[in-house]
Amino acid sequence: MKNTVKALLFIGAALILSPSYTIAPVSPEFEGVITYGINIDGSENPQMAQMMQNYTIKTYMKGGKSRTETNMGMMNSITITDIQKPKEPIVLIDMMGSKYQLKIDQNDLKQAESNKPVIKYLSGTKSIAGYDCKEAQIMMTDAKSGNKTTSDVYYTDQLPYNNDAYENHFQGLKGFPLSYSMSQNGMNFSFTAKTVQKQSVPDSLFNVPAGYKLATKEEMQKELMQKMGGGGGN
Repeated sequence: MKNTVKALLFIGAALILSPSYTIAPVSPEFEGVITYGINIDGSENPQMAQMMQNYTIKTYMKGGKSRTETNMGMMNSITITDIQKPKEPIVLIDMMGSKYQLKIDQNDLKQAESNKPVIKYLSGTKSIAGYDCKEAQIMMTDAKSGNKTTSDVYYTDQLPYNNDAYENHFQGLKGFPLSYSMSQNGMNFSFTAKTVQKQSVPDSLFNVPAGYKLATKEEMQKELMQKMGGGGGN
């Protein structure tokens, strides 16, 4: 069990706690939900890769706000963003009944702001979730390590988008990303939209529910590992 918790925290940090990858090119004109499927390179952790094959990420959007829900079985997360408050994302974690609202690390946000993407537009095209998409590559340079990463993206200009509102991985992209890849801590992830549904979204989805403890990422990880410390085994 402890090893599984460690793996979930590791992958959760990659998927949830990287501010530059927040799906936030939200236009006030779009209301609905986009569901992404997840694929993970299993070379580093084939057991976790197998567990994640059927996981999805849902992003609800309305009036310039977004709510992204990631369900990973024992670990669920909610990230809420507002186009009017680009530097104040809300990140909620629920892991086996322990609920946390993460304190946002301003240093991480500043690092994301300084890491401007370099976008190369390519000739590839494909249809994703019923939308015509064009191919691009996004190059980023880590401000701390200097390491360079390349993300393959397929985007559509058939959905409203606002990719200049947030200083993130998609800043400046000429459309809405319906497929993209990312690398974190030696693991490679890809996300592809399965459905795009234009529908009514209730305002209540963008409120913070009660019962979440305010904590830093490090405090959360320490508490969770302490709770698992007496369980023994894997």
